[in-house]
Amino acid sequence: MADLRARYDLPGLDALYDRYFASAPAEMRPKSVALRGPLLFGIAESERARVFVDALEAGDYARAGRLMTAGHDGDRRVWRDRRPPDVSDAALEQLSAQATLLETMPGAYGASSPVLDALVDAALDAGALGASLTGAGMAGTVLALCRSEDAGRIAEAVRAFMTEDAYIELARRNAPLTPEQLDYAVVQNHATAAACELSPEK
Repeated sequence: MADLRARYDLPGLDALYDRYFASAPAEMRPKSVALRGPLLFGIAESERARVFVDALEAGDYARAGRLMTAGHDGDRRVWRDRRPPDVSDAALEQLSAQATLLETMPGAYGASSPVLDALVDAALDAGALGASLTGAGMAGTVLALCRSEDAGRIAEAVRAFMTEDAYIELARRNAPLTPEQLDYAVVQNHATAAACELSPEK
């Protein structure tokens, strides 16, 4: 925080800090603000959104899936098989020297939760082309991109994971989901058109 004050003219910084953190115990208040990881995530996510359309139009669904997963990796809180993104000077210089495509860089935003990360991993383990959290707020949703012939099997694998003790513990549930709740929680979407305004008939 002292570096932010010294390096930048940020009117109202201390007032904003107090607004969000004054009620927290002093030992829990953040003493630093990570900028590089979230900035890289935001820039790369914007590029992912741009090239995702190109991938879909070209029928390159595997690439679209990889873009979704890269976006989720930038939001991860739990890393199972992969290491957290390195956004140090040396790492970014190496990515630049290798001409790494911007859209493949996850960045480090960290908006996910352990349970969402586990659901993404369950979908990927079952063969989804890609998976990512989506939505806003404290819960969120996982969206997985699958080939139509694999969708049912992947949905069943995610439902099966949601009956395991590991999921129940992560989700902080007192009891397993019922079959009806599982059917409601995992939905196959076969949308054939993009979102649009609907004008109901009078």
